[in-house]
Amino acid sequence: MIITRKKLILFTAFIWLIAAYMLIHRAYLWKELFSESQLILSILIAISLGTLKSYLIFHKITMENIHRIMKLEANKVTLWQFHATRQKITILIMIALGLTLRHLPFVPKEVLMPIYLAIGLAMVYVVILYLIKGILK
Repeated sequence: MIITRKKLILFTAFIWLIAAYMLIHRAYLWKELFSESQLILSILIAISLGTLKSYLIFHKITMENIHRIMKLEANKVTLWQFHATRQKITILIMIALGLTLRHLPFVPKEVLMPIYLAIGLAMVYVVILYLIKGILK
């Protein structure tokens, strides 16, 4: 299926939005494991970690991907080009790591909750970046 570069960027943003929702929703399901003060502290930690991840890791990767997509030949863009092969492999490894951690009995959900929330919030930043830099540009 051949699509425009802007539609590919929009598709990529949508994929990241789905993944962000899944992580934030999972973190939300674990909120009852915390007292009110623990929950507030965990959310503040998640926001801090998510902000760091956004600016130190995701920003660079996202901008590289937007530039890579915009350099593709206009009439030969397919949905499967939403990420370079190396990035797809990294994403699969990260998904596998997240699933493994979630199912390990010795990793408490109280530790995972701020991590999932942080990554989910950082992914929301990526979605916004794709929309602003890729679509509205």
